[in-house]
Amino acid sequence: MPVSELDPTSSVGPPMDMIGSRAEAVSKMDFLTMLVAQMTHQDPLSPMEGTDMVTQLAQFSSLEELQTMSGLLDGSLQVNLLLATSINNSMATTLIGKTVRAQADTVELAETGETSIRFLLGSAASEVSVKIVDENGETVRTLTGANLASGANTLAWDGCDDEGHRVAAGNYTVQVTAKDSSGSSVTVTPFLEGVVTGVIYRDGVAILLLGSREIHLGDVIAVYDGTPQRVPLG
Repeated sequence: MPVSELDPTSSVGPPMDMIGSRAEAVSKMDFLTMLVAQMTHQDPLSPMEGTDMVTQLAQFSSLEELQTMSGLLDGSLQVNLLLATSINNSMATTLIGKTVRAQADTVELAETGETSIRFLLGSAASEVSVKIVDENGETVRTLTGANLASGANTLAWDGCDDEGHRVAAGNYTVQVTAKDSSGSSVTVTPFLEGVVTGVIYRDGVAILLLGSREIHLGDVIAVYDGTPQRVPLG
């Protein structure tokens, strides 16, 4: 019996211009369409083996299960993310009026007066160095401290550079390093501290206001009703 050849120009499934634009994975109907097409155009003298068909069905079943599991996991993650965001946003309002410490490597300098450089030491330090860097990456002042205890520490900056000239008001980056008596590095966490005066929401995320400073809730490392006490890091 003559065997008819499959016309390569014929189309069994959707047009070619639709295939490239599809973002979904292969569906049940797509699979059945391809399976019917394969059986219709197979060589009668060498039909598809039963084992081959079983293998293809098993592969399709596994793919479908994986797609279903992926969809359920994505949905669960989205629900958990929305729940966590909702809880954080609600909790943020309870911090208004409380004193918070938040990780921050910047300090704000006013037109007049001094400001404080605050940092947590993981252990006692025999020497501490604080570099104050402007927006151009230039070090304007270097402060030093000696024999500081573990926990919260403060160094005052009078707002002048190393030559004694007053620098412009604005935000400056602080780079703090510390060493113990044996010369080993000590863990340092720069932070700022203040009373939460309000909460704003930006892109669905709660941001705490400490006066003019904005602090992300995730950067808060401690909350106090009154004046913070010295608390060792960790």
